[in-house]
Amino acid sequence: GLVVFLVSALSLGPFLALNQLPQVFSRLFPFKRGLCHAYWAPNFWALYNALDKVLSVIGPRGFLRCLTLCALSSFMFGWHVHEKAILLAILPMSLLSVGKAGDASIFLILTTTGHYSLFPLLFTAPELPIKILLMLLFTIYSISSLKTLFRKEKPLFNWMETFYLLGLGPLEVCCEFVFPFTSWKVKYPFIPLLLTSVYCAVGVTYAWFKLYVSVLIDSAIGKTKKQ
Repeated sequence: GLVVFLVSALSLGPFLALNQLPQVFSRLFPFKRGLCHAYWAPNFWALYNALDKVLSVIGPRGFLRCLTLCALSSFMFGWHVHEKAILLAILPMSLLSVGKAGDASIFLILTTTGHYSLFPLLFTAPELPIKILLMLLFTIYSISSLKTLFRKEKPLFNWMETFYLLGLGPLEVCCEFVFPFTSWKVKYPFIPLLLTSVYCAVGVTYAWFKLYVSVLIDSAIGKTKKQ
């Protein structure tokens, strides 16, 4: 104890004599300086400061949009992505869909195409009417609800988008009711899966592109407003 006391007295004695001890304590425990300053050690608080700044710029809706874009981009370009992974993009996109008509359009295209792309996972005969009925109910309800919400806006779909979504009907008829009775069923059994995958990929890619463009446009508008 005596050794510790002598060392402390020798180190702090000059500061005590010059009445600088409060300054030493303010340096050791800089509570008045706040949490952040010009240069911070590369620890958790450095990440916190950076994330806090980013979130203050993009805002909560911008963050949700970026999160959805990341999920959809991961589905688009991931390695050996499972079909069900499209739900990771559909779920956050559903939150954006009630904010703007453009987002509602992207959501309806993505959710209709994405849900239909899951049909091959339910391949037994008893599941066929169930999956068709459930998708029709959800799709019709979603479209009617969002059309009512944005009734003062422009139509949610243009003619090309409408034509594409209606094309899912003939595709289902071809894959489930026509192809099984053709001679190709034995020789080319995977044609229905190929048609479903390619057709749905067009819609998902289109939705991804529209979402990507909306992120860039919103970012540019935000910068213009700040200026």
